[in-house]
Amino acid sequence: MPSSKNRTSANPFLLLLAISVSTAIGCGSPDLGHEELADAPLGSAESALTINQCGVGCPDGYYPSAAYTNVAACGAAFNYTRTTCKTVSGSSFNSCGTSCPSGYYPSESYTTGAICGTPYDTTLTTCKTVSGSSFNSCGVGCPAGYYPKAAYSTAGVCSTSFDYTLTSCNIVSGSTVQSCGTDCPPGYRPTASYTNAGVCGTPYNYALTTCKL
Repeated sequence: MPSSKNRTSANPFLLLLAISVSTAIGCGSPDLGHEELADAPLGSAESALTINQCGVGCPDGYYPSAAYTNVAACGAAFNYTRTTCKTVSGSSFNSCGTSCPSGYYPSESYTTGAICGTPYDTTLTTCKTVSGSSFNSCGVGCPAGYYPKAAYSTAGVCSTSFDYTLTSCNIVSGSTVQSCGTDCPPGYRPTASYTNAGVCGTPYNYALTTCKL
């Protein structure tokens, strides 16, 4: 028999490779993808654009785009009502009810029971970005920085929720402005007032006031 000294010694590199292959087959490779999906946050920037919550109204930065009644999950405490809220963005959007977020004004309003339902008096309002030197807004009054120059009480574009009233809003500028009603913009004082002003109509009790700095 050949001497043990003449036997070929095992190659250390081949032995290490065999052990690595055996370990990989027995244990399998780690499923990193599953771990990452399991730990991923539930809300993403895209999914957060629309949220649903019980009751009437939405958090700051959102507006009500639709409402549902007889929602058992919301219970009697919320009158079984659920509201779909969307992120405020863009130059215009349709909002349930008569209110618009800060920086927007109601340009049109409709009575519809299909989208908003009784929780919002079946009213859908188009909200537009406040901009420019003048614009027409449903209802009485104007956003900050504007004053009511004229008003119309038979405006079909504004629903019963606004008493069919449309107000022409002008940007506050100059040393003198003539404003419908009896109020003046901040920093201005009333120096004269007129009644029977047809330009202002019943929404402002036919009053037109001269306001000066």
